[in-house]
Amino acid sequence: MLFPRLLGEYDQNNQLGHYSVYTGKVVPGELATDSGFWDAYRTVYLWLSVAAPDILDRLLEGWVNAYKEAGWLPTWASPGQRGSMVGTMGDVVFGWAIIANKTPHLADDMYAAIRKDAFVERPKNSQFGREGLSAYSDRGYIPVKSNVSEVVSRGLNFAEADSVIAAAASKLGHYSDASVLYGRAQNALEKSFNTESKLFEPLEASGNWISPFDPSLWSDEFFTEASARQYRFYAPFNVDFLITKYSGREALCEHLENHFSEQVCPVYTSGNFGLLHEETELGLTSEDFGQYGHNNQPSHHVLGIAVAAQCFHVADKYMEKVLTELYTPDGWSGDEDNGEMAAWYMLNSLGFYMIDFAKDELLLFAPLVKGNYTISLLGEKTAVRVENVDLSGGHASSRPYVCEVHWYPLRGNINAAELELDSARSVRGLTRRPEPVDYVVLETRRLARTDFVKGGRLVYFTSASRC
Repeated sequence: MLFPRLLGEYDQNNQLGHYSVYTGKVVPGELATDSGFWDAYRTVYLWLSVAAPDILDRLLEGWVNAYKEAGWLPTWASPGQRGSMVGTMGDVVFGWAIIANKTPHLADDMYAAIRKDAFVERPKNSQFGREGLSAYSDRGYIPVKSNVSEVVSRGLNFAEADSVIAAAASKLGHYSDASVLYGRAQNALEKSFNTESKLFEPLEASGNWISPFDPSLWSDEFFTEASARQYRFYAPFNVDFLITKYSGREALCEHLENHFSEQVCPVYTSGNFGLLHEETELGLTSEDFGQYGHNNQPSHHVLGIAVAAQCFHVADKYMEKVLTELYTPDGWSGDEDNGEMAAWYMLNSLGFYMIDFAKDELLLFAPLVKGNYTISLLGEKTAVRVENVDLSGGHASSRPYVCEVHWYPLRGNINAAELELDSARSVRGLTRRPEPVDYVVLETRRLARTDFVKGGRLVYFTSASRC
């Protein structure tokens, strides 16, 4: 496995240890590295929980040791801290691991690491911690011209991390922390969202929106590797917030639909950072995908937002389009950062995804994979049967349709994920497609998690009418 990487080795006494890049000493246990959490938190660790849960456990131990040796949880280690990208998104991975009971014996250490990120000011000249934390905590946003870059993206990243840390704090009984962090996360959304433009926008120290503001501008003063248009739905931990701000579910669904077809000229405006490859990649796909920039991570939650908001026609229509047109044998739409792009493909091809790690909530939909397979989801071995997949979402097309999609639990303990794919009918788009068939109207329903596996959370489910 290239990303992330484990540096632990066994000595002549069969004892596991590693050379610490943080202390310069050889110490016991695992050490994790080669993972940029800004990219990887979105998909890589969720995918490992399904495909290689034993590796995930070792990685979590390795990151705990990195925290203990460095004094902070690294944001991007290769092999030591690089300080690249914004936010402390390893907080999401550790927080989710606590919530989902991934490594209970490490829970206290993981919480200590992410609590430090949330509450302790970044040391001067340090690459660890959160730059701009005091402004974010006091104001709910980081103002422009405050010697901090990417102020809007940074604040939204802080808020997402805080939402997960809050849930982890609550699970461990740290209710005061949970209250503060949850309040901070919600306040950050409220402060940064402009209800007139329906965009997250930068603010001056006075609290006023900067004016004039070009929503197509890619400037590292405001956003990370995107513009306000790509960040417009950046509230994966609070979809209800978006529903409210867009004046209802129907209006939000309409904006999501338009997002994939919006032909804005110019598609992007280069800012002070110069022309980024992500900008030119967006320009190559915008004719078919509008302002949705799958070539880069800030757009990777958008279809999950559509499912969570019950905009199933949008999710179904564009999920297949992304999977089959932006992932081909000829290439992908963007660079493969830390394995995140591949993990996104694997998760969504199998028909599940997660955007709200604070809830440990899976979003389920019709998979791209055809045939029968079993997989471990939320601790239960789950069987899936898929026939004749169509994700066109109500639009007549030549693509085949779903006859039936069944998700149901297989009771009994399972130690590792098991995939049983029909090799003759694997991933559509990489093999010969079936002949076109007539269109069948999709129906959708919301399924209680108690109907799927043990527990009380909700998941979302889309299926099709009987053939």
